[in-house]
Amino acid sequence: MDVHAKLDELTALIDNARAMPMSASCVVNRGEVLAYIDEIRGLLPAEFDEAQRVLDDKGAVIAEGHAEAARIVEAAKAERTRLIARAEIMRDASKEAEELRATAVADAERMRLEIQHRKKHSPVKAVAGVTAVLVLIGGGVGYKMYSDHQHEMAVARAEKERVEAEARKAKAELEAALANLKKETDSRLALADEKQKAAIRAEYEARKAALEGRSAPKVHKAAVVEEPKAVTVPTMQKRKISDNPLDGLDLDEAPSSSKKKK
Repeated sequence: MDVHAKLDELTALIDNARAMPMSASCVVNRGEVLAYIDEIRGLLPAEFDEAQRVLDDKGAVIAEGHAEAARIVEAAKAERTRLIARAEIMRDASKEAEELRATAVADAERMRLEIQHRKKHSPVKAVAGVTAVLVLIGGGVGYKMYSDHQHEMAVARAEKERVEAEARKAKAELEAALANLKKETDSRLALADEKQKAAIRAEYEARKAALEGRSAPKVHKAAVVEEPKAVTVPTMQKRKISDNPLDGLDLDEAPSSSKKKK
């Protein structure tokens, strides 16, 4: 049985006690009241231990959250490295395509010069054949460059969509985890007393900070309220008062002091 149940029983005992006529006082059994107080005193250390356990578990929860955050950061770094490598591959492919285009242009120019040189000595059929070859080469190079460009754009779009989908999924999982944590905390707060609520709220803030990847707020230990010490009132003793009005006056010293002044 917990402290609240014992307090309820003690309250019921006082409510059901026989009332004193013409006053707000009542008559209760001293032994029963003292027994309830002793039982409540025996239950209090268990409640304090439970609160301390919750505070001790806060460090483990924060460490677990930091480990999860570090894992996410490492995964993001690995993904960034992979994307950079892919970008370098695409850059190398573009460079190779540019070199191929330059080679094709140089070959076309060389063939053009050869055609101009042979035009005077070669028949029309040879010129037409060379022209057809140039057209085919130019068309093939252009189609290859266009296909490579379209493929690279498709790969980049697919990668971007995948990264955005993973980000949305991670955000949804974080929101769901926070919602579950809030629901669990609310249900625990509904069943806890005031002392337990502070520890539960501290645990909630720590777990929430761990999920969000930030440092947890500092938790101050609750101050221990000391019971007021009993004040000892000194006992006043009666003093006898004499009927003589001159009693208590130092009549022997008065003349000597007046002589000294003269």
